[in-house]
Amino acid sequence: MDNVDWSQYDWVGFSSSFEQHCASLALAKRIKSRFPDVRIIFGGSNCFGAMGDVLCRCFPFIDYVCTGEGDTAVPALVHASLHGATPPQEDHTLYPCAKPPGWMIWTLSPIPITRIILSS
Repeated sequence: MDNVDWSQYDWVGFSSSFEQHCASLALAKRIKSRFPDVRIIFGGSNCFGAMGDVLCRCFPFIDYVCTGEGDTAVPALVHASLHGATPPQEDHTLYPCAKPPGWMIWTLSPIPITRIILSS
């Protein structure tokens, strides 16, 4: 954790599936506690559907959860936030965790492969 200057990042994303979920949550919590301005977003198969809603309610250090394909939604969210814009409010892919559970933005058509690399 100390080998990375986390303060240089506006966003840190975790793609979580299978057994690395707890480790990802632990790292995200440590990042958020030491760098509260860094926004944390989770996605991957461990966040799909209702599991994303539960993540928002159970882990307050998570800012957004992508519950479906994020190839378009996540970059659009990050771009909007970096430019002071408001992302379009539609439904069914990203949960902003500060909102009441069940409030979502973006609808995407199915995209077969998800691979997102965010860097500053």
